[in-house]
Amino acid sequence: MKKFNMILSIMMAMMISFLAGIYAAPVIQKNVFGKPAAAEEATGTAGVKETGTNAGASDTNSGSAKSEQNSADAKQKQGDSNSAKVVTGGEIGEPLTFNYSINSADGVKLTWEAKNLTGKTINYYTVVISTFNPVGDPSYDQMSDESTFKLKVVGPVKPDETLLLFDLFTYQGALHTIKIDKILLEYDDGTTETIDYGYETSDSSGL
Repeated sequence: MKKFNMILSIMMAMMISFLAGIYAAPVIQKNVFGKPAAAEEATGTAGVKETGTNAGASDTNSGSAKSEQNSADAKQKQGDSNSAKVVTGGEIGEPLTFNYSINSADGVKLTWEAKNLTGKTINYYTVVISTFNPVGDPSYDQMSDESTFKLKVVGPVKPDETLLLFDLFTYQGALHTIKIDKILLEYDDGTTETIDYGYETSDSSGL
């Protein structure tokens, strides 16, 4: 009887050990080899999505910053370009009177009139003049030996009023033609402008 009980005890112990081994096997496998494959795939997918979202946000922010910078640069260039312009909306009109006279001492007196069509009030204007002999070469002042002259006149000359020259400005015996090359304008708002004029006269019937 004792022998039978011992054999039965051994068999029960073996069965208990066998059952305990079957139950413990999945737990041991999980602890030794880490997370199940499904869990790893889920974690990996989540990581990729998060990285992609951050990268997209970074690229968007970078693109937005570059766009804003380019826009600012364009506005600055446009502002610089506009500030350099002097807009008058007009010019100096063609001569109303343009002739000269020569006295007995070869003194040359010029008479010239033209309208202010700039749309602005002119405080000062300087008329740049060249003189020529009958064959078209420069003719020279007897004292200064110059053939180009600048005559400055004090205004003001308001819009549509007349600019006037009536000056004895040179002494020349061989003068034939007077040409007004440029007119330098100084406006009452502090801006300046140079106008290429280009009118000439050989009319010596002036006063």
